[in-house]
Amino acid sequence: MNNRLFFVLLTLLVMHGIKAQVRLNVEGEARVIGRLELQKSTTDSSLYIGPGSGEFDLDKNQSTFIGNHAGHFNTRGFRNVFIGHEAGRFNTEGWGNVYIGTNAGEYSRDGFSNVFIGEETGADNTTGSANTFLGRLSGRSNQDGGSNLFVGTLAGYRNVSGSHNTYLGTSAGEYLYNGSRNTIIGDQAGGTNPITFLDRAIAIGYKAVASCSNCAVLGGTGVDAVNVGIGTASPAGALHILKQGLPPSGLNASENGLLLGTESTTGYKWIQSYGGSLVLNLKGNTVGIGTSSVDYLLEVNGTAGKPGGGEWTNSASDRRLKKNIRPYTDGLRQLLKIRPVWYQYSGKTELPTDQEYVGIIAQEMQDIAPYTVGSFQYEGMDYLNFDGSALRYMIINAIKELYEELEQKEEQLRELQQKLSVVNELQTENTQLKERLDNLEAKLDDWVNQNAPGEGEDSHTYTLPLTQKAMLLPNHPNPFSDKTVIRYQLPAQVRSASLQVTAAGGKVLGNVTLHTSGRGKVNVATGAYPSGTYYYSLIVDGEIVDTKAMIKR
Repeated sequence: MNNRLFFVLLTLLVMHGIKAQVRLNVEGEARVIGRLELQKSTTDSSLYIGPGSGEFDLDKNQSTFIGNHAGHFNTRGFRNVFIGHEAGRFNTEGWGNVYIGTNAGEYSRDGFSNVFIGEETGADNTTGSANTFLGRLSGRSNQDGGSNLFVGTLAGYRNVSGSHNTYLGTSAGEYLYNGSRNTIIGDQAGGTNPITFLDRAIAIGYKAVASCSNCAVLGGTGVDAVNVGIGTASPAGALHILKQGLPPSGLNASENGLLLGTESTTGYKWIQSYGGSLVLNLKGNTVGIGTSSVDYLLEVNGTAGKPGGGEWTNSASDRRLKKNIRPYTDGLRQLLKIRPVWYQYSGKTELPTDQEYVGIIAQEMQDIAPYTVGSFQYEGMDYLNFDGSALRYMIINAIKELYEELEQKEEQLRELQQKLSVVNELQTENTQLKERLDNLEAKLDDWVNQNAPGEGEDSHTYTLPLTQKAMLLPNHPNPFSDKTVIRYQLPAQVRSASLQVTAAGGKVLGNVTLHTSGRGKVNVATGAYPSGTYYYSLIVDGEIVDTKAMIKR
């Protein structure tokens, strides 16, 4: 074909309206020297090249469709560039899109501002917008997800409606379906198992997998695991932040700051800091050790040790920091009601069931000290917990109560000891008086025998004064428990005589008439009398001759 004929045909193409059908067949080589203008019409700068490309276009859309059926159903979509076999084929009103590659953006209808480059990139996209898919089959299944960046073969292949994701690398995020705001970087990063919903996850590195939302993972697992270094080219642990100094020898690091890893000699997992304190600033405000269900600021499933003993915490106790101060009075009475028990957990709330503990029952403590019992929730159920910190102060009050009671008992004991001392003195005095009385009785018997008339002799009488012959002797024993004996002596001339017992206050407790002259005795039973001091008197012819004291234990 000569150049003149070529330009004639081009002129005919330009002059025909939107429905004009002009064929330009070139066999062999063709060469154009100079300016070549190809456009849909004189009023529409769109360019459609290929069978069925832009066939249903209705407006001045300023689009470029090159390839078999490229932009075939486009009606009012504008400023689109579709290059490749059936690229953007079903686009109708989508605008500002660039689809390059076989079937790139084939089913996209109304999406806008998308860039799909590569075979079948974004092929299923329908209304998704502001996406950039680079690489064969990247974003292949996306339908209405928007603002995604997928770079690499099969990157984001299964994403359907997830938005604001960044997947970089071959098969990066290939098996993530609907998650949003994820960042997956690396060959096969994101895993090979389908994950339906995953949000705000970060996985960086070869085969790095983040299986939870709001998680960040660097590197894969096993042989694919990596160490992360900040300030070092050769990190010695999973996370190694460098400053100065040396970590433990087993961690094999030449510098320090913060080091996370496994100690080689013991196998212990380490978080090691140097040159300063290690502070954990937790957004969720909870720390769980050995448990995945954390209901407290710090929850330890199992035992916890503190070398050297002492308190776990020092609470702020300055008076200047406190208000509404009032006495705490619970003590021995409450403490005696507490019932310690052995128990095992039933398995609810993920608490261990194979260990036996000593403790209390929270429901029982609600009746004794309700301020020690709180509550928490697990899987929608309310449960009770127990704070035993108040018990130490309850014990302190109980000790004070016992000490006060002990002081009272000691005071009573001192009083009893004083009384016992008096009793001992009286007992000694009574013993001495008894000895004297026995001596007097013996002498009296001797005198009576010596002065008694013999057989055949005229009897005669020797009369002593009454006051000398009426006698009241000390009771024996004294002190006594249940009974005692009171001895007396009466002259023959006595008209009436009696023995009277009175209490310390003067109340008469008993009166016994004495009928026998001479020496006699009265047995006094005091089983019903309380302990104390009593008095007994000898009354002769209406007059009290003598009064003595006796003590009942």
